[in-house]
Amino acid sequence: DERMQYYGVPKGASISSVDKESPAEKGGLKAYDVITVFNGEKVENKEDLVAAVDACAPDQEVLVSVYRSGQTLELKITLGEKILASEY
Repeated sequence: DERMQYYGVPKGASISSVDKESPAEKGGLKAYDVITVFNGEKVENKEDLVAAVDACAPDQEVLVSVYRSGQTLELKITLGEKILASEY
């Protein structure tokens, strides 16, 4: 985490992969993006992102700020159905 900040990458939740045809992919999210803001809530780690997503309803449209290749982008993503950890 400190290494990422050393290289100028802001704190956030790093995305390792994005499922094909998922709401994230349809909204423009890509692997290696770093989510810094989700629906108005600052995101500094994966726990922050999980809490922000859990506070939203399925089919809700959210604004997501991501850091990608040295730029900050704003994406509109329409959430899908929630998946429980036991369903993985």
